[in-house]
Amino acid sequence: MEPAAAIGHFAAARHACLDVDPRRSADCLVAMAACALAAGDPERAASYYALAAVEYDALGAAAPWIKARTDYATVVVQLGDFAMAEEAVHEVLAAARDVAVDRAVLIEARLTLANLKGFSGRRAEAERELIALRESVPADPLWNALCEESLGALYADGGEYEKARPAYEGALASYQRIGHELRILEAQAGLGWVLIGCGEQERGAGVLKATRQRFTELRRADRAAACDYNLANFYALTGRFEEADAAFAAAVRGLSGAGMHHQIANLQWNRVPRLVRESEERPDRAPALRHAALDTAISALIATDYERFQFTDVTRRVQWMRHLAHRMRKTFTYAHRHGSPQLVADLIESALNAGVYVVEAELDDDHAEPVPMDRGPAPRPGPPGSGDGGGAALMMGATPVLSTSVLPLIPPPVLVDGTGRVVLAEQRARAAELDPEIRAVMAEAPSVTIW
Repeated sequence: MEPAAAIGHFAAARHACLDVDPRRSADCLVAMAACALAAGDPERAASYYALAAVEYDALGAAAPWIKARTDYATVVVQLGDFAMAEEAVHEVLAAARDVAVDRAVLIEARLTLANLKGFSGRRAEAERELIALRESVPADPLWNALCEESLGALYADGGEYEKARPAYEGALASYQRIGHELRILEAQAGLGWVLIGCGEQERGAGVLKATRQRFTELRRADRAAACDYNLANFYALTGRFEEADAAFAAAVRGLSGAGMHHQIANLQWNRVPRLVRESEERPDRAPALRHAALDTAISALIATDYERFQFTDVTRRVQWMRHLAHRMRKTFTYAHRHGSPQLVADLIESALNAGVYVVEAELDDDHAEPVPMDRGPAPRPGPPGSGDGGGAALMMGATPVLSTSVLPLIPPPVLVDGTGRVVLAEQRARAAELDPEIRAVMAEAPSVTIW
């Protein structure tokens, strides 16, 4: 039976027993969540797990409440909500002190918490906890492999591909012995990108393409999108522009369909060097490609800027600050080289309006490595450019607020010049298209006339 049809059957069963057997009704929600995950719909799964936890709590059913909250935490990480996930995990670990629960549930909670620390920049702490957890389950091949896979992802996110490779290979071998197909595919997807990072580009791309194909056959569009994300980066890096564009478009469709919009700004940012490379190889199309690259960079920058109004967690803010500073430096550098004076002026006005930036921009290389797909919402900075010693300082604002975790929670207003023109209107519209949450925040911003 297809997962969507199964959800309908469980929903009917839930309705039938809602008043006569509330415990079984809550159990139906958990089953519906599992079906939603199988259908590649983590948003729906998270809502079912959340409601199930509420109902178990009302019934005083501690053990299933702990399981539902743990599953909820694991799922919302995919949707980019660290704060909700970490809150749920801490609740679970606190409750587990007084309730007898399945050991596997506690291991899952600890694994989720360790991964969350890695997502939010506490990499050394995450590594220690993952290694300790792995060593605590030496006789359990599944949990041992999950720890290995998490370590591989942690190392890959930090660009430590040589350390990530054996971790992924170890996890993959364990999953193959167990015969767990979805986990095999997840490990293959991670290993494919790591192989590219280790210099085995064609082999890595081949692994990604085969993995993407199998995810597609299984109707897991969300996971196929993750493969498309990395394939797009690979094709862009190797100058295969048409294949890159097809992969970028497929990734956007898959991520949007799965509710993973927070990944799309990074994906768009990775299109910038792809457009720059083609402009260098195609002089006849260089002006149009440079224009597209600059518009794409600015819209991705605006989207990144507005991400800070979607969370309040201090650690995530610090990570966001580092990421935005890198992206802002690159955008101003490119605008300085290829944009009009009016566009550069608009960027400066926009940054002054935000009132929190002091960034020194080096005239560095346009060819940065791609930003990896976030495993959570806190953006991670891409690798810095090599620098050509230009040393052009573009001072934006006058308050070094970004050196702290204190950031304003009210979005800056929309800027309108004396003629009624909205500053960076086209790029703002493109940024709003990337993520409905960003679009909602931008829609609430008031308009003011610039001085």
